[in-house]
Amino acid sequence: MRNEGSTASRFLGSLNRAGPQVASTPVARLSELVATGERTTISVSDSWGELSAEERIGDDKPDVTYRLDFAGGEGSANIRLVDDSSD
Repeated sequence: MRNEGSTASRFLGSLNRAGPQVASTPVARLSELVATGERTTISVSDSWGELSAEERIGDDKPDVTYRLDFAGGEGSANIRLVDDSSD
């Protein structure tokens, strides 16, 4: 995210996850002060590997969906696990 304003601004957002085995759960509350003209990156760790590989890999469907909500916008990303053992 980049602050294109004339003063420092605070980015506020929430990151939520759907799946596996949950309809929706909060992952992180995001808050970062961004200086004028600067860009920042916020990293978040999330562990959801409780399912066995047979339940997660090979069904061609997203295993989890992350949704980021913030003032003035939203975004989402679908994550699908694949078996790379054939490489």
